Amino acid sequence: SLIISLFASYIYAKKITKPIKEICNVTKDMKILKEDAYCDINTGDEIELLSHNINSLYNTLLDTIDSLKTEIENVSKSEKSKVDFLRSASHELKTPLAIIKGNLDMLLRWGKDDPEILNSSLEISSKEADRLIMLCNELLHLTREMKVKCKEAINIIPIINQIIKEFEELHPDFTFTITI
Repeated sequence: SLIISLFASYIYAKKITKPIKEICNVTKDMKILKEDAYCDINTGDEIELLSHNINSLYNTLLDTIDSLKTEIENVSKSEKSKVDFLRSASHELKTPLAIIKGNLDMLLRWGKDDPEILNSSLEISSKEADRLIMLCNELLHLTREMKVKCKEAINIIPIINQIIKEFEELHPDFTFTITI
């Protein structure tokens, strides 16, 4: 009876450990994210239920990985769009500033004594300052619409105010105001 018990125990242990070994082998494939890894156990007991749960968990994991890859691509595209937008905005803001700076330099050198140069330079500078203000307002409006979330807010109004202050110091007869 002891020999029969040992033999029956040996057969039962083999029957139980075979599907567990198969689950271990399949989970090793799942660990390295093999697409075709699938645990196919048909024992009709808790081990079969475990294999179905492992398969379900693995499929959910693969779906989550695919979703994350898609999200990473979207974030990369979004970041590239932000960089392109900031480059374009920077260029658009630098152009009127360069024109104003050029006119101010010309006024400092030759405009004090020549009313024609003075008037022409002031008209151009005034138009470019208006254009700069308009661009800043559009930029602020766009960022509000897009709800751009920056790590740090940048306030350009003090920079513009400094430029206007310097211009007004050169020409006390002119006054500029910024409205937002």
